[in-house]
Amino acid sequence: MIELKKQNIKAESEVAINVTYCGEDLGLGFRVDVLVEDILILELKSITAIETTHYKQLSNYLHLANKPLGYLINFNVDELVVGIGFEKVRNFQYKGDVPKWLY
Repeated sequence: MIELKKQNIKAESEVAINVTYCGEDLGLGFRVDVLVEDILILELKSITAIETTHYKQLSNYLHLANKPLGYLINFNVDELVVGIGFEKVRNFQYKGDVPKWLY
């Protein structure tokens, strides 16, 4: 968060996602780890390995928050590179405009 602020990038941590059904808030208490520029979700982990459930969690957050893209980042790796500790997850149901910098 400090580095994003230094780079003048808008970011919020622990952003609540409201889940409603028939107009009623279900009070599920979902929280996005980091929301960048109100469009990119960062889901942060420090685990042995990224599991299918982690992809599903981020995918659900993207859908519920109506965001196009998220990064699943696992800091418990020797080298943080795409495919090892750093995974991109897309929301294929997103219908809004997506800035070019995002992809």
